[in-house]
Amino acid sequence: VYECCAKGTVTGTQYVGGLVGIAQATSADFNAMESCTNEGAVTFDGPYSSRIFVGGVCGGTTAGAGEFGDYGVFKTLKNNAAVTFNLPSASSVQTTYLNLGGVIGYAEADLDDCDNTGVVTVNAPMNPSTSAHNLQRPAIAGVAGTVLYNVKNCDNSAPINIKGAFAAGSENTVGAGQNNYASFGGVVALVGTSANSVTGCNNSGKLTFELGMHKDAKSFAYIGGVAGRSNAPMTSCNNTAAIDVKNTMRGGMLGGVAGLMAAAMSTCTNDGAISYDLVNTAKEGNKCTDLYLGGLV
Repeated sequence: VYECCAKGTVTGTQYVGGLVGIAQATSADFNAMESCTNEGAVTFDGPYSSRIFVGGVCGGTTAGAGEFGDYGVFKTLKNNAAVTFNLPSASSVQTTYLNLGGVIGYAEADLDDCDNTGVVTVNAPMNPSTSAHNLQRPAIAGVAGTVLYNVKNCDNSAPINIKGAFAAGSENTVGAGQNNYASFGGVVALVGTSANSVTGCNNSGKLTFELGMHKDAKSFAYIGGVAGRSNAPMTSCNNTAAIDVKNTMRGGMLGGVAGLMAAAMSTCTNDGAISYDLVNTAKEGNKCTDLYLGGLV
């Protein structure tokens, strides 16, 4: 998909993108999408279920259950419009593995030179009446929710506003949209393996969070100015925006560049102020037990 532009609004379910719902190349050596722009608002509008993929340009690549492909490169893509996900309080279906990004929701592929200037917004109930109303293990970011391979020269300059109760699950193999904890990032929420890399990525959009949980649900989140959780080395990545968190979750990791680093970091900087307001209450067992904060990680 080459040199295409969309300007109309898109409202849909499951795989939702401003230009394409699902896109992928037949080989890691080819570009799946290149030099494309979205100018129309993208909104997810139920039904709510497992594995939802939403992006301003592309919803995502195919996500198999534990089967991983390498579907090429998404190159020089830009989203300039709002990307929104709303979960009503009346929803009775648990929404699991939401992958949402300003450019792409989920990528078993490389990202190269992808930028987002559209506001990313997620609204979900703060005090759901049942655990089924939680957003389970989402990956939400300014450019890409989940990327399994390399991320290079990707920038987000738009605000990211996240509100809702987010639950976690047991440890899972990262991939196929099946992350174990809620992950949020200025550029990418969940990324890579030790064989991959995150290089030259920047965030200048303010991150604002109001996070809650249901009393029956595990609740833990990774939050980073650039990456929520990076399993790949990060080099020359920078955050210049404020991160403002109000949290009643049981735990989390928040860093100016990355919430959790599972690999090396070098020549990365954070110039954004971090504000963290922890509301620690033992009501109904909802009590913070593990919290990690750092200017970088």
